[in-house]
Amino acid sequence: MHDRVVPFLIDSERLRDRVARVRADDEASVRRWLAQSRDQVGRTALVFAVVIGGVVLTTTWPGAGDFAWARTSDVATALFGQFVLPFEIVSVLLTAAVVGGVLLARRELPGEKEGRQ
Repeated sequence: MHDRVVPFLIDSERLRDRVARVRADDEASVRRWLAQSRDQVGRTALVFAVVIGGVVLTTTWPGAGDFAWARTSDVATALFGQFVLPFEIVSVLLTAAVVGGVLLARRELPGEKEGRQ
């Protein structure tokens, strides 16, 4: 077991050193790196959207039949009748995901860290 843990600890120390070096770089190079990353993410998202759109538009969707143009009342009846339990489970999971995202993205205010133990 120690054979697996020790390399992880060594790699995490290396990672911390690398992060410290990146933080120590001048602000211009960090901004340049962020701009390049943002451009790459944008291009990747665009390609992904085009591929998914192409697949959705060219698929014949067998089995959709009558359900392709259902009325809103039919969807509501199915959602709150037959599928009420899965709907509630998904709603709890999504609420937990939103709360977790807010907590992870929350900024710490100056002096807030000193109050924590």
